[in-house]
This record gives sequence, structure tokens and C-alpha cells, in this order.
Amino acid sequence: MITPNWTHYYMLLICGSVFLRSSRVTCNLNNFLLLVALMRLVRSLLQNPHIHVEPYLHQLMPSVITCLVAKRLGNRYTDNHWELRNLTANLVSSICKRFRHFCHNLQPRLTRTLLHAFLDLTKALPQHYGAIQGLAALGPNVVRFLILPNLDSYMQLLEPEMILEKQKNEIKRHEAWHVYGAFAACGWPMHA
Repeated sequence: MITPNWTHYYMLLICGSVFLRSSRVTCNLNNFLLLVALMRLVRSLLQNPHIHVEPYLHQLMPSVITCLVAKRLGNRYTDNHWELRNLTANLVSSICKRFRHFCHNLQPRLTRTLLHAFLDLTKALPQHYGAIQGLAALGPNVVRFLILPNLDSYMQLLEPEMILEKQKNEIKRHEAWHVYGAFAACGWPMHA
């Protein structure tokens, strides 16, 4: 039987986390394919049971959060940043579930960051979408206690963005409908 050389796994992890940090997601927000590849790299690192990611979480999380709540991901209208945000929300959920015992304040810190992005009305609708998806991925209690109490006031701001007569910009209307869909995906009755 061939025993694995664990050194190679850790070298892969170190190289992956250094690559994530050195590629500086924030400097490459226009490179959609790189962002998708980086989030898939994070997912692969998390799925490998032989790699202990715990010491590198602090290097991975800024890139993950950026891909969730950045104002713009990619530089073309055809770049499906909605799916990238969904993938990243699932990563956030996986990270919180896997490492809740290692880093007890991880989920509260992520929740606070995402709630701030959701409630900040100066943020763009895609940023709100990412925050809602991230919060929803953290579970039904997060939805019940953080999203629902703010739903009525948020919907008063969102509904005009969804109506052709009030919002002439088709892209903004499209974004508004995606945010509405994120609320609906939470499983709560909507009133549009």
C-alpha cells in the first residue's frame, strides 16, 4: 500500500492560499474566469479531507467574501456573476459548518459583514443579492432573525426598481428581479 506524502498536500494548500492572496481578487474583479477558478480552488481545498485548511482560513475568507458582495464581478454583461455569487454563498455555508468548532466567531463575523452589505442602501443590487444569498446559506434562523425583520422596508425600496414605468433602465430592473428571486428562494411568501 502506498502511503500519501502529506507534505505534498500541505504544499498544495500553502500554494493555493498564497495564490489566492497574491492574485488579489480585488485587483482582478474584471477577470470573471479567474474568479470562478479561484472559488473552485477554495471548494476543492474544502472538499479534500486530507487537507487541514484551518490555519489558512484568514487568508481564504477575504477572497471568498469579495466574490460574494463585490459591486461588479466580470466586465461583460454575459458574465454570470449571479452563479458565481451562488457558488460563493454555498462556500460560505460549507466553511461555517466545517469550521464552527475551530473558529467560534467565524459565523457571527460573516453574518455581521453580510448583514451590513444587505442593509447598506448605498450598495448596488448585485451586492445586496450576494449578501442575501450568503445570509440565506447560513440557515433558516439567520433568515428568520436577520432578513425577515428587514424585508418589508427593503421591499418598499425594491418594488419601484422592478416596475417598467418607474425604472427605465433594463439592467437595473433585471438586477432588482434577481434580488427579489433571492428573497423568494429563502422560502418566504412575497408580495409583489
